[in-house]
Amino acid sequence: MADHASSGEEETPVEEGPENDPKLDVNQENDEKAKELSIRDVMKHILVGPTPGQIQGLEQLFRSSQLPPSCNFRRRISEIISVIQRVLDKEFNGGIKVHLFGSFLTYLNSADLDNDLNLFIEFYEQHNELSHGIRFNRIAQALQTASVSFIMGRVVRRLDWIAPVVSCFATFPDVHFCVNCAIGVIARQAYLSSKLMYAYTLLWPFMRPLALFVRSWASLLKLNASGYGGVSNHTFDIMVIYYLQLTGYLPILHEILCTNDVPSTLDDTTVEILCLMPLESIKLTCRHIARLYYGSDSIPQLGAGQLIYGFFRYYATEFDTSHVCQITQRGIQEKNIPDMKNLIIQDPFTGKNVAKFRNEILCYFQNALYSSAFYFCVPRVSTKPVYALKFGGERSSKGSRYCTFSLDKNDSGELPTREEILQVIQPYRDLVFNYAFLKPTFMNVDVPPIRCFCCSKGHREFACPLLRTFYPISNKPMKRHFVENLTKFANEFYETERLSKIRQKQISMFISSMQNKLRVALNCPELEIVPFGSLLNGFACDDCDLDLFLRLCPDSDSNTDDISKDKRQIFDVVRDEFIALGFEAYTIIGAKVPIVKFWTKGDFNNGFKGDVSCDNSLAKYNSDMLATYCKFDDRVPKLGIMIKKWAKSWETNEASTGTISSYALIVMMIHFLQVCKPPVLPYLQEAAKTYGADRVMYEDFDVTFSTEIDKIKSNGCFTNTETVGQLFFNFLLYYSKKVDYEFDVIQIRYPGTLSKLDKDWCCYNICVEDPFELSHNLTGGVKTMGFSHIMKCFKAAVVGLRELGSDMSKNEIFKLTQLDEYKPSKLARHKRKRKTQEEQVEREEQAEKNDQAERVEQVEKVEQHCQEIS
Repeated sequence: MADHASSGEEETPVEEGPENDPKLDVNQENDEKAKELSIRDVMKHILVGPTPGQIQGLEQLFRSSQLPPSCNFRRRISEIISVIQRVLDKEFNGGIKVHLFGSFLTYLNSADLDNDLNLFIEFYEQHNELSHGIRFNRIAQALQTASVSFIMGRVVRRLDWIAPVVSCFATFPDVHFCVNCAIGVIARQAYLSSKLMYAYTLLWPFMRPLALFVRSWASLLKLNASGYGGVSNHTFDIMVIYYLQLTGYLPILHEILCTNDVPSTLDDTTVEILCLMPLESIKLTCRHIARLYYGSDSIPQLGAGQLIYGFFRYYATEFDTSHVCQITQRGIQEKNIPDMKNLIIQDPFTGKNVAKFRNEILCYFQNALYSSAFYFCVPRVSTKPVYALKFGGERSSKGSRYCTFSLDKNDSGELPTREEILQVIQPYRDLVFNYAFLKPTFMNVDVPPIRCFCCSKGHREFACPLLRTFYPISNKPMKRHFVENLTKFANEFYETERLSKIRQKQISMFISSMQNKLRVALNCPELEIVPFGSLLNGFACDDCDLDLFLRLCPDSDSNTDDISKDKRQIFDVVRDEFIALGFEAYTIIGAKVPIVKFWTKGDFNNGFKGDVSCDNSLAKYNSDMLATYCKFDDRVPKLGIMIKKWAKSWETNEASTGTISSYALIVMMIHFLQVCKPPVLPYLQEAAKTYGADRVMYEDFDVTFSTEIDKIKSNGCFTNTETVGQLFFNFLLYYSKKVDYEFDVIQIRYPGTLSKLDKDWCCYNICVEDPFELSHNLTGGVKTMGFSHIMKCFKAAVVGLRELGSDMSKNEIFKLTQLDEYKPSKLARHKRKRKTQEEQVEREEQAEKNDQAERVEQVEKVEQHCQEIS
């Protein structure tokens, strides 16, 4: 997968296919053999070993690429740590410890690398009651107001890093030293990993030069730049250690500390205990381990040139991507998923993959490895970059458009033998090779390939015009008569759209009929069909879906063994019963909650549609609590139905397409009504503690909430008199500009804010907590494009209501459809439409080609027939 390779002194352009290379004048058999050779086999065939001149050239390259280490600023680093320790001791009244980790701890940093000063704040037991979110925010606040001995830049909270950090720049003008401080509260594993890297640098002193060179190489090619989809320097450190362990230069600490042969001084010492030791203790321990591993003889001596050659040759020719790059156990470890395309480099403590590249960045990374291996390992007399290794024009991987390979054949049309290669290399053994540590010598592109996942164009996501959510919200006040019209519309809309008594009776009869049929079909006389969702919570319309579940044991909310064993059979019977009644139906067993979906076309069977699950009592508790919220204030169901209809019209409540479900929207509405001033709704789960409700548990979930509506109202806190129209506008305004989606979780359990850090939900665009199943993010399926569309809809609706509110006349009647002219287009729908159009064009072009081929074939047949006649 290299962009460059060697073909002598002349620069040969990369070819896109064997048919374009005139040198491939060989018979078909040899051509097929050449195509079957993998890139790795070809490189093994060529990279026969370093010459003394190569080693000398690589040594010189290493010395020229390494600038002086930044240890001159150690005193400044210590000063920063001391100041932050003092500031946070004052904020938390002691009980904390500031730890250094990362490049400044391992000494794997130099002046040419952009290194952050990574700090981990360890909290002692006295602060256990403080959540991660509270700690995080208090650290940021303390640093913002701190008086320090150096210039501190703006303090920023960042959740978009690998681990959430409080970030600020520390500057010392007198020595021209500036460093970005990244302070984390949940960075314990990263701290341990850094201590482990430090221990490995102590075991074998030659590991540090190689790791520094690889880091500089990665930095040069932007492989460690997160903005380009790169990975952390920790990833490349693991690659270096893994290579040195396989070659025997480094021990495996995870194994050596578990053997019975360790000295008594190392008894009961594990890798984690080792990494928690002070630095001086780690030094002493590593000396014992080095004597144990290397013996009484001196440690093996190896130059940087040999290490550089061996490292790149190994990862270009020997490392199999079906294996795991890990440093915790001896031997080869296979992937759990053999066909996984991505590279797996395993963190020694968490076991997670730290090399999660996008496909195009992974290809770029592998290209860089191959091209660098060619540059360092192929003997050359030219100082120019290596451009192309000709090998049949074959691409390095399926779908790769970045590189091809071809290899000159000898006169017989076969690949050169190893002896022939050595004959070419031998005259150059005593030459000094002048390597250049410049990006064009490795790759012929300026930056890694960038492809926006949204529009597939060459820019990063933050610059994508399709993801911009900026709307100039007008400050025009809405006229009073418009607010009154909006409220009047909401009230009339509720009376029109709410579930009618006739429809309720139809649904009740349908459920009773299905219940009787399933009791017979399943031979279960006690079976019940229990409605939940909108049918129960007060937000139902005539066209709402029927959410039902089967309760096979009416006296118990828990699943029985028989249910779990026969669930598939039960769903098959339910599906067949619906089909027998003329419904369309199918089962979804692999879903989080297995269901049978059913629907009908037109008005047949009253147009019923919905799904049936099995013993889903937790959902019923949710529905009961939402129904209690509806009873608390008659504005709640009116506002809920209006929001659901608006969201459906604006395509923001389709969870299956990456937006928000109706249930999540209702939870968001309740949260808004709880935090508005004055509040409309209480926190029923919190009120249960005040008014002594009996605790109710379903499985492992606490489903307790208060139903004492009159007692809660009597405290006089709920004095909000805003109309439904005002609440609808304020709901849209709240979620368009007042919610901190980056840091906060939307929840309805208790007053106050809940941080994403506390839930470990930093990777989600929007977080809405299920009130009972606390580990469930109701909006976990909302990806970047869906979130962008949701934000556009909230903001566009606010703009639309403001403009309509300032422009509509007093006698004009408001309708919800008037907002449609402000509705933004949904990106996913347009992409599907564009894709469908492209597929249609391709089908038409293919059909035209087929027709043309048939016509040509018919003409040929006619001509052949005429020749036979003549």
